[in-house]
Amino acid sequence: MVVIWKEAKFNPRIPQKNPVSVIPLAKPQQHRYDPLKMSSQLPLTRKHLMSAPLQITIKLFAIYQETYGTEVLHWQVAPGSTVMDVFQRILSEHPSLAEWQAVTRFGVNLEFVSPETVLQEGDEVVLIPPVSGG
Repeated sequence: MVVIWKEAKFNPRIPQKNPVSVIPLAKPQQHRYDPLKMSSQLPLTRKHLMSAPLQITIKLFAIYQETYGTEVLHWQVAPGSTVMDVFQRILSEHPSLAEWQAVTRFGVNLEFVSPETVLQEGDEVVLIPPVSGG
C-alpha cells in the first residue's frame, strides 16, 4: 500500500498524521532476464560486453567450404557481435576470400539477413556465395 501525505516533508522513521488517501498497488511482478528472448530488444551495456561468449554455428558453401575444408564451423563470439564481424574474422583467417565479399549473401537461422544483424546464442550463420552448375 502507498500512503500519500499532505505534509511535504516525509521521514519514513517517523509516523505521519493526516493521510490523504491509501492506494493499494498490484503485487510487483518478478522480471527475470532471459538473454535469448530479450537481448535483441536491449541496448548493449558494459554488463553485456563482459558476459560469456556466444556459441554459434557457421555453415559454409562453395568457395568457403573448399577453403576451410569443412562444411561447418563452431565458433565463440562476443555478445553483440554481428554477421559482418563473423565475416571479417573469416577474411582475416583467409584473405583470399576477400574477392567474394561483394557477392556473398548472409543467412541466420534459415532467413536472409543484413550484415548488421546482431547474433544470439546458438545462431546458425550461413555464408552463401554465388553458385552455378546443374
